[in-house]
Amino acid sequence: MNRYKNIWHGSFVRIIEYGLDIFVMIFSLFTAIQLNLGFAYGYFFGWIQIVGMYWYFYWFLGLIYVLATAIMFKMYHTTIVNNTYRNSIKNTMLAIVFMNIPLIVYNFIRIDNFIFETPWYLFVVVGIEIVTYALYKYIFYRILSVLNKQYILIVGQKKDVTELASKFILAKERHRVIKYLYFVESDKVVDQLIFKLIDEVDNVYITEHLDVKSKEMIIDYASLMNYKEVFVVPKKYDIMLLDSKFETVDDTMVLRSQNMHLSFEMRFIKRTIDIIVSTIGLVIAAIPMLIVALIIKLQDGGPVFYKQERFKRDNKPFYILKFRSMIHKQTEEMEQTLATRNDKRITKFGKFIRATRIDELPQLLNVFKGEMTLVGPRPFMKSVVDEATANNPDFRYRSNVKPGITGLSHVYGRYDTTPEERLRYDLLYVRRCSLWLDIKIIFLTIIVVFSKDMGLGRDGSLSFEALMVSKNVSLEKVLSTNDEVYLVQRDEIKK
Repeated sequence: MNRYKNIWHGSFVRIIEYGLDIFVMIFSLFTAIQLNLGFAYGYFFGWIQIVGMYWYFYWFLGLIYVLATAIMFKMYHTTIVNNTYRNSIKNTMLAIVFMNIPLIVYNFIRIDNFIFETPWYLFVVVGIEIVTYALYKYIFYRILSVLNKQYILIVGQKKDVTELASKFILAKERHRVIKYLYFVESDKVVDQLIFKLIDEVDNVYITEHLDVKSKEMIIDYASLMNYKEVFVVPKKYDIMLLDSKFETVDDTMVLRSQNMHLSFEMRFIKRTIDIIVSTIGLVIAAIPMLIVALIIKLQDGGPVFYKQERFKRDNKPFYILKFRSMIHKQTEEMEQTLATRNDKRITKFGKFIRATRIDELPQLLNVFKGEMTLVGPRPFMKSVVDEATANNPDFRYRSNVKPGITGLSHVYGRYDTTPEERLRYDLLYVRRCSLWLDIKIIFLTIIVVFSKDMGLGRDGSLSFEALMVSKNVSLEKVLSTNDEVYLVQRDEIKK
């Protein structure tokens, strides 16, 4: 049965879900049409009659809706498969809004009645979609939380394993449950016991610093000999080989890893878009920025803007602009210290503008001047760059591109995501930079604006042991000849 279990988190279930997504979208539209006709004529038309009245004339509307659903739902990762209900429904709400905006605007600018007696009925369509999607996604989620239960083995050095396990526990994902933690010393190869543990789980997670020979053993047994999925925390080398093209030298295959820089054409396109968007953005945001500036000035009389030295492309210094969100009297050491979730330096209004990212609007000026770009690695403080580069020399390669207002690490990480984790996202962006990826990141940034946790970070004061206690999780040691192996005990997997 193991070979068939992954059907519940594979493409087949996603296709079913996508079909239901389209059905809900069409159902919502025609329900709103029925309500409109019912109030206009005093009685409700049959479904077949409504479809016959509208579908022939507006078949292209259905095509547009299907395309919009495909694009927005794919971009916002609205699927409930391998996702939490909270994330899925939040992303679905944003996708619904964006895929309906063109239709709403089009209806308001038309002189005649396009579909409804009044274009305001389109908001009824959106409302029905939101309610229907929320209900059906929840039912789908509850079904998959039972059928799609995945038990996990995490393998690696103790520090790496506990850090990854902590993130699984904090994520509160019902479908992915840690079953075993396998601690390996840095100079050791995994014990043969690992094969027995792999047989008892669905997925294996390999942390960054596990020995190469151990990685090969695990991947060979789990993926080649069995039907298990393996997830690897990548190193720089792994990221550089992504999307490699294969070539041949006579009959020998070689992989071509392209350079980790943007092409001239891509830099030209990004700069053109930066100038246009930053100009429009500054005009549109002028009044909100003036209001924010006034509030900051009135709260304590300090300066409105905060200037700090950061690093642009090729690690050249520049001064970034932000709305000030902290108290204005700080020592130089305090200014070079990253803020924490409950940092006392942050003002009450500062918490709001940091959580919503409003404090970063002045960076549009940096973009206009060419010091930054709209999408790219986030620029760090000198103290962070110096420390991160000392710990990992690869950190300097993120400056191969201009820093951005938003980026991959910005939309997938949190405010307190470590520089090491951000480096992986930044290198991945350099590797896969494209106009489509930039557009996707800009749309995903909107999620960050509505996510308080991503704006302020998590409380990192709890150790792994304390976190397990707080979540009613305990470890039971499993006998092994060489390594430390623990069974994770919680209600879902207790024997």
